[in-house]
Amino acid sequence: MAQCALRQGSSSASGGPKNPAKGKSIRVESVPDAGAQKEVLGFANAIKGHASIGGFRVLPVADSLPGSLAAVGWSAESAAGVVMIVPPNTAARPGEVKSRAIEYEQRKCRGEYFFASDIATLEQAEVARVYVACKMPESTAITYYTAVPRTKGGAYVVTNASGQGFALILQRQTETADGKLRGAILEALRRFDQGPEARERPADGSE
Repeated sequence: MAQCALRQGSSSASGGPKNPAKGKSIRVESVPDAGAQKEVLGFANAIKGHASIGGFRVLPVADSLPGSLAAVGWSAESAAGVVMIVPPNTAARPGEVKSRAIEYEQRKCRGEYFFASDIATLEQAEVARVYVACKMPESTAITYYTAVPRTKGGAYVVTNASGQGFALILQRQTETADGKLRGAILEALRRFDQGPEARERPADGSE
């Protein structure tokens, strides 16, 4: 479906308007939290240990959704993204991240905008996913969002962004990275929620 929409170059296929949303913005100020920053770094390293993506690196700085508590970046050979914590007062459940991500990306887009979203229960956890594409005359940018529940409330949110380039090539690259990330996020959630001992374990699984 995404490839078809990119070929047609029409935002109407998604039901999403071409221009940024008007009216009141959901944008709220992010409030950095030192404890949450350490937490999200641990979660990102847990993902790294299970993603099987070549050259995966966790980066200390990243842009995040407005209202987030903490965020770190990640980069690999053909993709990059962010791991962030969205607190319960911003999004009480992963499903509530969906509308925030859609509007945030829509406001950034200066071209034709397409999105698709889904909420499912996987391994007894609510998982919200959003695919967004911004097609401009000279290039296309593609981003996947995955949100999973956080024990302390709110959600962990992981993005996988392609950068800009030729639409169908970027689509294949992001789909490949996204397929590897999906299982890694759930595995990281399961192991990370076991407690402090699991959080302190090295990402490569060694003792």
